[in-house]
Amino acid sequence: MTTPRMRVAALLYLVLTFTGCTGSPRTEKSPPVTPPATTPAVDFVDTVWRVTESNGVEPGMTYTFKSDGTLVLGSPHGTPATGTWKRSGKRLVMVEESIEYPVDILELTAERFRIVINNPGTPTEITMAPADR
Repeated sequence: MTTPRMRVAALLYLVLTFTGCTGSPRTEKSPPVTPPATTPAVDFVDTVWRVTESNGVEPGMTYTFKSDGTLVLGSPHGTPATGTWKRSGKRLVMVEESIEYPVDILELTAERFRIVINNPGTPTEITMAPADR
C-alpha cells in the first residue's frame, strides 16, 4: 500500500534524477540586458500649467504638481484648491477630496502638457501650456 508521503518521495526522486538529462551540457544564457528607462527631457513637476483646452475644465484654470506631492488647482474665478498627486507606473494618480483619479499622460513637451483624467463617466481631457509663457 502506498501512502501520499511515499508518492511525493517517489515523484521528487524522479524529478531530481532526470532533471537536466538531455545528453548535452547545458549552457546558461544571460538574460537580455534592458536599457535603463530614460527620464523625459521635460518634466511637469513644479511648473504652473494653464489650461488651454478641455472637455470639462475651464480654460485659464491652473494645475501645479509640486515635488512634495501637493496638487494646487487654481481658478480665475475662485479660491485655489489643493489635493495630492503621485506617480503610479506610467500613470499619475490625482487625489481631490479623498477621491483618487487615475491620469494618463498623453503628451509632454516644453510647450504642451496633455492629460486625460479617468473619472467616472466621461474622461476629462486637458491640454495645458506653461503659465509663464
